[in-house]
Amino acid sequence: MQLYYHKTDGGAEYLTDSYVLCPNGHKEGSFGNSKYIVRVDGDITKDAELMIKELIELVNRYSNDILDIIDDANEFTRSDLQGAVSVIVRKIINELK
Repeated sequence: MQLYYHKTDGGAEYLTDSYVLCPNGHKEGSFGNSKYIVRVDGDITKDAELMIKELIELVNRYSNDILDIIDDANEFTRSDLQGAVSVIVRKIINELK
């Protein structure tokens, strides 16, 4: 996979899997159509965070379910909560297929 560099006006640095073609012919990383976004934080050889846009969107879609589980945490056993989280994770994984 080819990754393309992008630096925001605020100085944050990213590598993305899509790009926009600049007037000078340079390919600059773009968030718009990217599925994979790597945030470079500090030393690239030590610190980077991978964000998978589709996964983030799915987690956001199920965030109310997750928050409901947290709100009801006192009413359930740890095993019950693990089961509920497993169901949500399976839903997310199935949507990624």
